[in-house]
Amino acid sequence: MIPAKGPYEDELLSSALTRCCRAFRLPFKRLASVVLQRPGARDGFLTIPPLDAMQALFAQPAERLLWEHTAFPYATSVASQAVFESALQGALGRGGGLGALLGVMHNAFEGQTNRLFCRDCVKSELSLYGESFWHCSHNLPGVTACRLHRCRLTTTAWPSIRFHTTIYAMPHDFKGRYRMSSAPSKAEVLLAERSRDLQCREWGPGRPQTAAEYRDFAVNNGWLSAGRDVSGAALLEVVRSTFAPHALRRWGLFAKDWPAPAFRLGNPFSLSPFRHLLLQVALSTSKPERPGVLDHIPAGYQGTAARKLDAFYAPRVHAEVLRALKAGERLTTREFLCRIGAYAVYRHRKDELPALRAAVREFRSSAASVKPLAVNKSLFRKLAAA
Repeated sequence: MIPAKGPYEDELLSSALTRCCRAFRLPFKRLASVVLQRPGARDGFLTIPPLDAMQALFAQPAERLLWEHTAFPYATSVASQAVFESALQGALGRGGGLGALLGVMHNAFEGQTNRLFCRDCVKSELSLYGESFWHCSHNLPGVTACRLHRCRLTTTAWPSIRFHTTIYAMPHDFKGRYRMSSAPSKAEVLLAERSRDLQCREWGPGRPQTAAEYRDFAVNNGWLSAGRDVSGAALLEVVRSTFAPHALRRWGLFAKDWPAPAFRLGNPFSLSPFRHLLLQVALSTSKPERPGVLDHIPAGYQGTAARKLDAFYAPRVHAEVLRALKAGERLTTREFLCRIGAYAVYRHRKDELPALRAAVREFRSSAASVKPLAVNKSLFRKLAAA
């Protein structure tokens, strides 16, 4: 086995393979067939190469290469114990699990198109090592900023997925024009930091944030009223106001109502790690314009506002009490309320109408009531006050 130089910290395993090909002037096909004994192997930028061969080439345990130099930790950060174990077996080539591995690794490809790098990182690497490399943390879904230098990443013309020829280029080979752009937003930097946190998590299955946790956070921070359903359109608007529209369109997340399932209790489906992070960053870096801005308002007629009903009916109750007393009438509460058209409103919405309830108490305490209330008695037996 050739004395290949091991991967650098945060380097993708595919990047280390490319450096090996460059160092020994070997085409990847020859490296795969002769050195790795894996004829027909493909050098995918974000995919996981045969780890048993990588273990021999770089003299490092396969588990370490998988966890520190592929996007497997990020991709499985919302996977259950069973899915994680199955995907792990597939990655290590220990039996089945290939289907589970392919399924979870789609989480690492979401929204990906081209390779990215940080110019400041490249300068530092050329100074320290005489070469640069492709960072895993720079090429996670949606990441556009370097968490260390807090600058925007440079997007290259080299694809990160779906290519059929081996690309031997490294970041310092990029000769394209650097775009002068503003510093990344707070949300972009936070997304990069939290993506890196998922990538550097401890070994094992991940744990997605639950709907109960999302709701508690939203209620505690004024986004949602307690006990209310969330508005998918309002939630999506919060994400739109946090991230650039052109980026959301590129990721296919601008118009779809994708965030709302995160708030649905009992929902058996989980968002991808990328979508969880977009939602969490949006709610963490923004402030609600008003309390309960995410409250769902059912479509259709909502009825007259309680304060308007209260202001309309309460004076009429008082006037009708005086008229009934003057006429010497004695009425039931239902008969009395029907006279002024307030029976249905009082029956169904009395808890929202304090002035109307007080006026009804006035009637029940008068001689116009068939059963006048005794002193200090309530309208309702089970309630302390009207």
